[in-house]
Amino acid sequence: MMASAIVLGSLVTSCNSGTTSTTSTSTTDSTTKTTTDTSKTAAAVGKVATGTDITIHAVGNDMSVMHYDVSEIQVPANTKMKITLINDATDPSMQHNVVITRASDMDSVAMHGISAGLAKGFVPDDKTVIASSALAAPGKSVVLEFTTPASGDYSFMCTYPGHYQKMHGKLVVK
Repeated sequence: MMASAIVLGSLVTSCNSGTTSTTSTSTTDSTTKTTTDTSKTAAAVGKVATGTDITIHAVGNDMSVMHYDVSEIQVPANTKMKITLINDATDPSMQHNVVITRASDMDSVAMHGISAGLAKGFVPDDKTVIASSALAAPGKSVVLEFTTPASGDYSFMCTYPGHYQKMHGKLVVK
């Protein structure tokens, strides 16, 4: 007796790497076949930065190509950290910041940032915000200094409205 085939498909989009992957898995009887098709959809390719004095460039002049040039930061726990954000954009609408939060709180902080508004730099008054920079206008830079939290996985992102989906990365605290 032949078991019917089950086909599962998923589309995974990584905003920081600009890569779209499609993975399909088929199962018939006891056989599994996985096919992955990966193609570039944007020029954004992040790098891993280590240490306690990091420079991140905000790149791109529109929302379709904007990104941080760093996708992951690795740093020791309970250490003084300095992140310099350099905004390489020239378009006036490309203002950026850096906000640190637990990975699990990223969506909530970004959504509440919109409500906080421009006067607060789109950073909510929320205990889940570990640290945040001011907004950097195009061609300008800002510095964020803070003490890293306990070991764990955290996120850094831009909370300017509409930006966090493409402008975020992983902060690995060891």
